Amino acid sequence: MADFFSMILDFFFQNILYFAAAGVAIFLIFTYFKFSTRTKVSTVNRAEVERVEFIKRMKENPNTEYKMLMRGRDVFGKIKAMRIVSLERPGTKANPEATTIKVIQMVIKPTMFRTIFEKPFSKELCFQIMADKVERFDPQTKDIILPATMSFDYLFGIYYDGSDERIHTDFIKQDNIFRSDLNQLASVYFAKSQEQSTFDPEHAHELAMKEKEVQIELSKKKGQLTAI
Repeated sequence: MADFFSMILDFFFQNILYFAAAGVAIFLIFTYFKFSTRTKVSTVNRAEVERVEFIKRMKENPNTEYKMLMRGRDVFGKIKAMRIVSLERPGTKANPEATTIKVIQMVIKPTMFRTIFEKPFSKELCFQIMADKVERFDPQTKDIILPATMSFDYLFGIYYDGSDERIHTDFIKQDNIFRSDLNQLASVYFAKSQEQSTFDPEHAHELAMKEKEVQIELSKKKGQLTAI
């Protein structure tokens, strides 16, 4: 018996590197399967969601007049859709009366090398610009030309000019974010209402049998037992 255990120990120590490698491999495989099977929380890019929703709404406003959006001599891209909306600028202490301003909303497709040829794999971009900040609406080239020094910022998938940040951001939040959330909430509420108003076949059958029992009991009490 002692010789048998000695043989086992000798075999183990002679091949200890192989046993260690096998142990490490088993540990790594176990760790991989343990962490890979955990549920991963996926994040939602809200800016991308709002960009897509903005483009969907603008599809009902195809551009039929102007072709290109320019900043100075730089080309932003082709104007795929366009509309003009009116916003109310709140009054100030110096001028308490509210004023109405016009804002241009556009969907732009980037182009290649300052030409009219669209970039094939580029995303459509969403723009919101104060109409009175446009330098020129060119009737000959059909271009909308912005000042070369105009700056832009970005909020929830929409680029807006830096002329009045509060007006732009408030409008983006109300007209885009609130609208998307309201539509989503209404969809969830409708789905839950449908779910609660439907029963599975077994439950429906039980309800039908209960109804028949009630009808029979009522008939018995009236002394008018009939076949139901």
